[in-house]
Amino acid sequence: MKTHDYFRYKSEMFMRRLARKGISFTDNQQFQIQLGFISNLPKEQIAMYADPQFNDEQMQEIRQGFETGLSKEQVSIFADTKFSAAQMRVLSGYLAGNMDEDTRNSSLSVEQVSKFANPQFNASQMHEVACGYLCGLSDTQIAMYANPQFSTDQMSVIFDGFSRFNLSEQQVSVYANPAFSAEQMREILRGYAADLSDTQVTAYANAELQSDQMQEIREALESDAGLTPEQIELQAAFI
Repeated sequence: MKTHDYFRYKSEMFMRRLARKGISFTDNQQFQIQLGFISNLPKEQIAMYADPQFNDEQMQEIRQGFETGLSKEQVSIFADTKFSAAQMRVLSGYLAGNMDEDTRNSSLSVEQVSKFANPQFNASQMHEVACGYLCGLSDTQIAMYANPQFSTDQMSVIFDGFSRFNLSEQQVSVYANPAFSAEQMREILRGYAADLSDTQVTAYANAELQSDQMQEIREALESDAGLTPEQIELQAAFI
């Protein structure tokens, strides 16, 4: 029997056993199961995604997770119908350490990935939390923005406070609040980046102020501190 026919036979026998239990699949789902046999995955691994509750794209992410060498424990983190295929791809990628060229060979532990294996996070939010671990932020720092209430942009500003500007947790806590928009957060971060004091920054760190109002107060404080208009504009442009 030719190799291709052999794997097709194995997959058909597998699906017939499931069919006798009343479990059926679409053609695309059957194809993902067949690919598992072609890749010579153990039946136990194939059984983890051979579930009609998974669509074929979700099945593909689970299958590819095993094919990249992830363990059952690792795959179990994302092999859940509550995750979309896009979310599964992010979780699997960080477990395997193959997200992109910048993070290649920088896999995260099951414990770390579990912190953002939350269906309330979209794929972009998951990336922001993962970057915290890859950049060496502490669990306490990451916990300050690993919250579905924050948008991706808000998470990014909090992350920047720690990673780019080395702010303290106390300083970041001034703006790590869902009540602030991402642009309001940036105005507060710009104040700290310009070496304004806590008292000066908190004077305008008020969610009732519009971001342009915050900007006016911040620029006035920075001007009083001796910064030229050019320095103030240049500093803000990089944040």
